Amino acid sequence: MLGFVHKLRQKPEDVRNKFAIIFAMSLTLLIVGIWMLFLRSGKTEKDIVEKSTGEDLKPLMMIFGGAKDKFKELKKDISNKNQEN
Repeated sequence: MLGFVHKLRQKPEDVRNKFAIIFAMSLTLLIVGIWMLFLRSGKTEKDIVEKSTGEDLKPLMMIFGGAKDKFKELKKDISNKNQEN
């Protein structure tokens, strides 16, 4: 392994950068693949469908719901100020 690293250090910078990118992408794909295997194991298709029907979006919907309410209040405040003037 040290011999490989030593040879890689002697290569031009663009070759080292290409190797680094390929290595990082390969490692990322490996980690994602293992993660997907563990995520999928032990669950039936029915479990996956039931879970994905909205539980994943609940926090996001709460954020957007709160923002929507704030925009309604702001719009109401602006229209009230316009009516006063």
